Amino acid sequence: MRSGVPGSTLSTRCIPAVAVCCNRRKRVKPELRNMPRFSQCNLGRGKAATAELAAPADGDISDILLLQEPYLDQAGCIGGLPLTWRKIHKPHSQTAVVVTNAKFSVTQVHISNSVAATTITAGREVLTVISTYFSPALSLRVGLEELGTLLDGLDMSRVLIGGDFNAHHPNWGPVRNTHRALDRGVSVLSFATSRALLIWNDPNSKPTFRRGAWESWIDLTMSSPEIAAPQTWKVAENPLSDHSMILYQTGEEALPKSIQYSKNPHRLKKAARFFFNNYNNVSEMIERAPDKAAVDSAVEYLTEKLKETCAMKLKVTPKGRAPVHWWSPQLASFRNRCKALRRRAVRAGSAGRKKEAYHL
Repeated sequence: MRSGVPGSTLSTRCIPAVAVCCNRRKRVKPELRNMPRFSQCNLGRGKAATAELAAPADGDISDILLLQEPYLDQAGCIGGLPLTWRKIHKPHSQTAVVVTNAKFSVTQVHISNSVAATTITAGREVLTVISTYFSPALSLRVGLEELGTLLDGLDMSRVLIGGDFNAHHPNWGPVRNTHRALDRGVSVLSFATSRALLIWNDPNSKPTFRRGAWESWIDLTMSSPEIAAPQTWKVAENPLSDHSMILYQTGEEALPKSIQYSKNPHRLKKAARFFFNNYNNVSEMIERAPDKAAVDSAVEYLTEKLKETCAMKLKVTPKGRAPVHWWSPQLASFRNRCKALRRRAVRAGSAGRKKEAYHL
């Protein structure tokens, strides 16, 4: 199937799988809340490394693949992968997103030589997945500008980015003492911070790139905080490429549950008065902080005291209705039916039509 972008192809049909129950009117659609599995790797244009994705040694194929520098055939298309896999890839480009799970619906968002983006839809859940490759021989600024322009048009609460940034920084791994390498890392970190993206990488992980005695940490994964699950992120060995395979999952259930407090004006005033009477020295701590570490320490202290004050002075708002023993699915069905009839009567207008609308 040909996509809307000239010179690009979206292979195979994008048809979401739908399981039909005994009642034909009720359909059960797959959900992204089941935490789709991701694999991310720079394949170094290796034919064997690309082909192994379809038949891994452990037999476990991820739902979504974020690839950089895959093997390309003479036509510039990714070779060695099953035809049934959906591939978001521009011919002769260096990055791709491959969806192996037939239950997901795929919509191409953007493709270029260094950025490939697609929207994964399952049921009511939507997730934008972006694969990037920023060559060390090219300007990182141009690549980040392209990525930023793409993000400007997206829902930033459901975005995941993975790729080879060729950038070093202590936040995601040991740094070689080179001024140029650190500059690229600072640029990537500043970009992620400005977009409120959470970097998943573990600075104590195995290197994501190894060639002989040279090791580096240049492959990054970042996402919106709402879908982040950095505890699932791990680096796996990949003997067929210089880059390691990165495996992870996403899912909202991995996030800590937030606490909602009542917005009663009287309680809010009491909480504010208590906080400023007891912790008014925090602003002085921040102003007199000699370095960044001291500022971070003051901010952490401020956050903890705010949490303690809210827990002490504010009332927690219960989520949802309290369960009762007499409620049943049949009552829920009757309630929905009554609401539907009421909406129909409101739209009916005249008294005669309202009487017909309320007729069961």
